[in-house]
Amino acid sequence: MDICLLCDEPMHNKPNLGIALDPSKKYKHKEHIIQNAIGGRLKSSTILCEACGGILNTEIDIDFTKLFLPFTARINDLAKDRNAKANTRLQGTHIGSNKQVKYVSKTPVPLRPSREINDAEEKVTIYCPKDIIDNFRKSVNKELEEAHKQHYRIDEIYEFSQSEHVWISFSKDVKDFNDKWKMGFIKIATEFAYMHGVPKDQLIKTLDITAKKLIFSNNLHPFVPVTAIDHLLEYNRNIIERNYPSHTLHLYTQSYSEHDKHLICYVELFSTFQYYVVLTDTYNGPEVMQSYSQKIVTEKKIDLDIKELQPKELMQEARSFGINLSNAPDSSMEGVYDYFEKEFAKIQPVYELDLKKELSASLELLKMAILKANLPKSPSQYAGLNDELAAFIAKFSKEDRRKILLETFDFFYNNEDYIIERFRKLYFENDSNGNRDRISMIAKCIQIAAKDIKQVQDYGHEKFSFLSYFLNVQQNIE
Repeated sequence: MDICLLCDEPMHNKPNLGIALDPSKKYKHKEHIIQNAIGGRLKSSTILCEACGGILNTEIDIDFTKLFLPFTARINDLAKDRNAKANTRLQGTHIGSNKQVKYVSKTPVPLRPSREINDAEEKVTIYCPKDIIDNFRKSVNKELEEAHKQHYRIDEIYEFSQSEHVWISFSKDVKDFNDKWKMGFIKIATEFAYMHGVPKDQLIKTLDITAKKLIFSNNLHPFVPVTAIDHLLEYNRNIIERNYPSHTLHLYTQSYSEHDKHLICYVELFSTFQYYVVLTDTYNGPEVMQSYSQKIVTEKKIDLDIKELQPKELMQEARSFGINLSNAPDSSMEGVYDYFEKEFAKIQPVYELDLKKELSASLELLKMAILKANLPKSPSQYAGLNDELAAFIAKFSKEDRRKILLETFDFFYNNEDYIIERFRKLYFENDSNGNRDRISMIAKCIQIAAKDIKQVQDYGHEKFSFLSYFLNVQQNIE
């Protein structure tokens, strides 16, 4: 029987509707590993009972997901299981005008009415929400008339383009931001480990079994790029990753010696916020390696006019969607078309990603860009997505490009299958004798953070800017 992570009580399936619940029992509920409010799709009914799920939702999830409102409120079609309307009240500052804005239907509009008079150009600019602009315009016209400036031209701005730069505070003025931030990642990592069968007594860095609560124990460490490949991928992530932005979890064991084994969960949200969570530094269980990755933008179903398809086209579409037309109960042409239409309507969008395939695709794109950069063309001649990356790589020396290309082969078996076991875990360095040493990536990240925290902060700001560019520009490009 499944045992609740928090209260340690056995969990029961809920009885059918109409049958009273037993107050002495703990009942299962579907727990989102990555919170639903930030687009998480992975769920399990083996982690928390309904009561403890409610406790952690109140203590951690609500505050944690609110921190991401500057992003989730602006993502077009965020993929959520439950689409309850959130009271976002998202506000920011429009950079060009320095005006306070609020978001209405994901569009920034002036927070309050104001006007700016430019006597040199005999112009007045009105900033005002559209629903009250008529009354405010009257007020401005009266002011101009009294000042004998009624001939001034009036420009009205009642909304700003989504592509314009709006600065939104992420952590400023948020009470206990660090605590809320840390515990959100702790919860995700702990639940993912427990979902995959890691015993509670192994989760000593994130779970206090006696107190029946999740804990932080200086075990959350930011990821920063370590290798040349990491730098190229991460600083071009929004043009390389085909499902950007995404969420990723990677649970693994790392042995430093026979008696020094750690259990670690790498958590990455929005392809931007990247942390290692050390679940235990005294792990004594079997080797673990589990990954999960998902899209966070709602998949739009293909608009297919089935009745207009020619028979050959119908067969091609059926193959592409995995629909076996030979299963049609009515073998007439009309019956086959009807069968395809019914089966096509059943197809649901798939949000889970194959992490190995996604990483392989990114590295293949990187390799092609390196090869392109070696062509006898100047960067100014490049155009398009792959060429943009090639132009970036062209700034490196030929020798550095050669080293980077060779480094990509470290991630593949026989140059074909991506080695997922090395993801965010290991990389190679040449020692003074020319031998290749295996280096722990989390250990290197911890070392960098201890030596130069500004490097970590600068990297975080860069990742933040890439996500902001996606929200302001990329997602609105048809």
